[in-house]
This record gives sequence, C-alpha cells and structure tokens, in this order.
Amino acid sequence: MGERVTCEVLASDTHDGEARLSLRATRPDPFQQFARRVHVGQILHGPVTKVAPFGAFVRVADGVEGLIRLGELTSRTSEVSGVAVQVGDVVTVIIIEIDTLRRRLALSDKAPVWRQRR
Repeated sequence: MGERVTCEVLASDTHDGEARLSLRATRPDPFQQFARRVHVGQILHGPVTKVAPFGAFVRVADGVEGLIRLGELTSRTSEVSGVAVQVGDVVTVIIIEIDTLRRRLALSDKAPVWRQRR
C-alpha cells in the first residue's frame, strides 16, 4: 500500500473513475526473449509441468513452456491421460515450431529426426 509503481493502463472507465492497470506489461516478455535465443531444431531439456489428453507441457526456460502434442511423443500410451510422461519427469525435447505472435512453442521428444512446420 502506498508503493509507487510504473504500469501500463489497459482500460479506463471514466464513468466509475476506475482503471485497469498492468505491471507485467512494463516488463520484458520472457517468451519473446527466449524466442530470440533459440531456433527450430534446437534440443532443450526441462520438466513436464502438465499432462493433458492431447499432450504434455514442458518448462524449457523461466516463464516459458512448450507443448509436446500427442503425435510428437515417442511413447504415447497411458491409461489415465493418454500420455506416457508424468508431471515432474525431465525430458529432452526438440523445438519444431516457434510462433512468436501467438506465443506458442511446439516441441517433440522424438529422435533428432524432425520436420519443420510451416
């Protein structure tokens, strides 16, 4: 309370005298910084953070997660989620797509034989 901050105005309501502010908008985006340092085909390591019926999310850097879609998982069988990896497993992945506009990172855990997506 009372701390002075710099933020960005996201929306304002002159009728109610309220404003929606963002501190995060004034900081560099970790995904964009990450995307400038890496390239398609690069091999990374990271822990699985979430498993879903369509794939697994892997943290590859602070504030950056990518998705291994079910079709890109080496072993795909699990009774519960349809995915053979579990949260906490550390996996080796290959970047197969970097979408900076949508802030999405597509990964594969298959052998270094990868295909570039358009």
